[in-house]
Amino acid sequence: MNHYRRALVEAARRLAISADQQECYLTQLGVGVDEIALEFDDLFRLAATKLDAGAIAAREYDVLCVLERALQEISGPKRADLWTVEALRGRSEWAKIRELANDAIATMTGERRGPSP
Repeated sequence: MNHYRRALVEAARRLAISADQQECYLTQLGVGVDEIALEFDDLFRLAATKLDAGAIAAREYDVLCVLERALQEISGPKRADLWTVEALRGRSEWAKIRELANDAIATMTGERRGPSP
């Protein structure tokens, strides 16, 4: 697995882990909830180029696009209520993000984890 793919999988893992694990990670970094999405987004911005270069497969690109779209749907000033630790813990939107992140991980690595609470 190349460096880009490893970094992308790790960013997806941070979206897939439980709210408790996400809170711990964010606290260690001293950043807000949006950081886990920004880490993924920074890498996703290169995905089309990596697809063209053969660094990721089309099916991988497709599942990454689905995850990115879901993150975009919960973003923006009108959705600020979703970018809190409380939202990580209890909002269905974050449960869906975890599910999609697990799908991306499974597609890229063959690993399949159960849903994270």
